[in-house]
Amino acid sequence: MNLASASQNRPQGTLLSSRISTSTSVPTTRRHKFSADRNFVVFPVQLDQRGQPKSPHEAFPFTSYTTIDLKTRHSYDPHLAKDVDKIWVSTASYYKQKQSPQHEFIIFSVTGNNGMENFIALDRNVNVKSSSSLISRSGANGPKAQDYFHVSHYGDMKSLINHCGHTTSEDTCSHVEQVVFGHKSFSFAQLMVMASTISEVCPGYQLGATNCYWFASLIWECIFNMVGDGVAVHTKNSEERGKYRGLKIQGNHSNFPEVLQKYKNDLLEFTRAIRDDVST
Repeated sequence: MNLASASQNRPQGTLLSSRISTSTSVPTTRRHKFSADRNFVVFPVQLDQRGQPKSPHEAFPFTSYTTIDLKTRHSYDPHLAKDVDKIWVSTASYYKQKQSPQHEFIIFSVTGNNGMENFIALDRNVNVKSSSSLISRSGANGPKAQDYFHVSHYGDMKSLINHCGHTTSEDTCSHVEQVVFGHKSFSFAQLMVMASTISEVCPGYQLGATNCYWFASLIWECIFNMVGDGVAVHTKNSEERGKYRGLKIQGNHSNFPEVLQKYKNDLLEFTRAIRDDVST
């Protein structure tokens, strides 16, 4: 339900156990050389510089990609397609702003086949700067939603929480739920296709329906439905998911079967596409 986030100036790609500690970045004990096999979208070059002073000119320590754009990039770029299905999601953490508008978002930790690690946030916003009444009057479909993956440059989870939560302190966000996945049970490719599918099924933002609560909760429910057996640990810290000031307003997930079926079809098509890219 974050109305302003998507309109901020931030770097974007060219179109085509318990709580995880956020006090430190991803471990720096291992240095990774440039490699043709490395996915520089998921594991940016700045990861090799973590622990060093950051550039004062870098306003945002992450790059944002729309969900559809990120999938498209990996579908058509053979360098990105190679081994993308060998990047694994290790954990998923569901967060919520404590203050209004109580925006909800998810942060994932991912691990590559080469041992590299990073954090990626996912949320839904809307590019409307005026009052929320404009959204409620915008028709059945609403204005176009802004569904973004935010890829950390330095393996820094805290900066993603601060950005998505519009805060300078992670203490103003609640860590609602967390999932730890079993070894190689949930791939980044699956997550990427899942998010893109949901964006395509419901591209419009409606304040009381297909809002940030609806989007994040549907992602969450799809994860449990599709990779439920791969969930090793599920920690539930509160019952606040999908609620605004205690009231359930996440929207109706009546199209859940439709989303799941489209996701399965999209994943099959995506898998074929990346195999074709790698073989050519």
